[in-house]
Amino acid sequence: MKATITEAGHGDSDTAAGRAANSRIDIVAKERQEVPMGAALREAWSWLLLAFILGLVIGYVVKTRTKRDGTTANRTIAADPASDARTAQLEALHEERRAATPAPAAANAPVVNATASTTANASAATKSTTKNAPRKPAVGASTLDLVAATTELGTTVKLDDLKLIEGIGPRIEALFKADGVTSWRELSKANVERLQGVLDAAGPRYKMHNPASWPKQAGLLADGKWAEFKTLTDKLKDGR
Repeated sequence: MKATITEAGHGDSDTAAGRAANSRIDIVAKERQEVPMGAALREAWSWLLLAFILGLVIGYVVKTRTKRDGTTANRTIAADPASDARTAQLEALHEERRAATPAPAAANAPVVNATASTTANASAATKSTTKNAPRKPAVGASTLDLVAATTELGTTVKLDDLKLIEGIGPRIEALFKADGVTSWRELSKANVERLQGVLDAAGPRYKMHNPASWPKQAGLLADGKWAEFKTLTDKLKDGR
């Protein structure tokens, strides 16, 4: 009986031990399975991180190159206007040279037309020369010796000073100049009626003046006849 129980106890013991052993084997197997899975996960994460870093590097390189290409393109575009301007200048220069180069005469052009053209050109040149030629000064205008006049008349003589004429003062001179009489020569050619009309239009204060001798005095001054002018004005002063 005891032997049977003992054997039974040994059998149970062996069964429990086997189960424990099996349990340990399963745990070790599981651990062995978990270890490769963890390593694989770590390896996968490492590759993902490496791919991310590589993507960042590639993106930076592409972005930098794009900026560089854009800068180069901008410089090229900025340089284009200068190139266009130079091209335009060269074209304008060629156009000017073409315009300056006379066109070849037609082989079949009539001789009569050539002669007429030559005559017309000569006539135009003559007119241009005549037009641009300096005008001759009026007789006695620029050749008057005002120094001699100053010495002869005993007062400073200025060209076309109407106040030198006996009877004309600053106000009457201003009236005549406003009416278009601005020089000795113009006054010498003005008729007395015109001069009297200017005085009458200025008011009663100026009607009392007699312009009868003023054209003659102005003519003597315009001709540079200082001595005759002085003789005439002295007589007029004495006849007051």
